[in-house]
Amino acid sequence: MKRWQFLLIALLIVSLTAFLVGCEEEAATTNNNTIGEANNPEKLEGYLDARYRGIYDDRGENQVTIQFYLEDDHFKDISFRQLKYDGIDYHEAEEAPDDYVFDTEALEGMAEQYEAAIEYLEEEHISVLPDLHEPGQLGIEPDEVDGMSAATIRSSKIISAIRDALNRGEYDNIE
Repeated sequence: MKRWQFLLIALLIVSLTAFLVGCEEEAATTNNNTIGEANNPEKLEGYLDARYRGIYDDRGENQVTIQFYLEDDHFKDISFRQLKYDGIDYHEAEEAPDDYVFDTEALEGMAEQYEAAIEYLEEEHISVLPDLHEPGQLGIEPDEVDGMSAATIRSSKIISAIRDALNRGEYDNIE
């Protein structure tokens, strides 16, 4: 290959890369925030006063669907629309199946941990969302919780669902 052909190909690659990076910086915006900014705690502000809905999905199972309103970037009326794991609805499970990894008492405890996490967020500014990474510090995780049923796992699902909602934008406007 001649030297000038090599230089031309290299110039084309550099130009195309610069163009693609420039396009990425001009990402679509919603609610005065760039898509993806909900993953950055310093950017958790400036959202429209509206209702938001988001999900946490794992391996094709919608495990957590959350709904909340934001008013001046404060959580209001935060609730679960769906709360499932391995096909078991935590809100409707009266008794765990015999072959299930958790017993009924454990399921009730996990549901309580989910509820405690969203109660913590109620009326709080959205910037406290990363606090859920340390549920033990918030008093919403029992002292003795094994790794499989730890509130940390549940709080991460809640954080993910809320960030999904913020990245999707408002579900409907409440103004």
